[in-house]
Amino acid sequence: MTVTSEVEPSVQQSVSRAFNDETSADLKILVEGKHILVHKSILKIRCEYFKRMFQSHWDENNQDVIEITGYNYPVVYSFLRWLYTDQVELPTEDIIGLLDLATSYCENGLKRQCQKLIKESIVDENAALLYAAAIKYNAKELQDFCFQFCLNHMTKVVQTENFKLLDKEVLYELVLEASKHGAFKR
Repeated sequence: MTVTSEVEPSVQQSVSRAFNDETSADLKILVEGKHILVHKSILKIRCEYFKRMFQSHWDENNQDVIEITGYNYPVVYSFLRWLYTDQVELPTEDIIGLLDLATSYCENGLKRQCQKLIKESIVDENAALLYAAAIKYNAKELQDFCFQFCLNHMTKVVQTENFKLLDKEVLYELVLEASKHGAFKR
């Protein structure tokens, strides 16, 4: 028979509270000059990338501070927080960066969550760039969703500043695919 206490925090609550906690952390992640306090054991349990990094033959296994470059602080903070909580709290404009990080670190669960958030935030103004990002990060389902949105709102989408910023190859692919779906009659 298993008895649980209703007064004590759950394992999930305890792990969530441990994120960025200076009293228990054993590793600092340095991003853009700021530290995020984490636990090697949790990173190893939750992320294959860190599990491999903290093997005994890697230099990072013996370091107290590891710098992550190529991503901004809010994106890395959100990624690490997700490892502790399974929740993403990030402004819409940074979700693409988080999708990139999730793709780089092979975190498919986070990648799916980012795609869901992107789908919920798509509007005429950002549809073309989200379509391009879906192609870049090999997110086929998201690419199809963004394409369908662009197709359904083609007149408004092509009049946005973001449409003008599309890479020529992506623009060509979008227009060609749209033409196959009857977007341009006559």
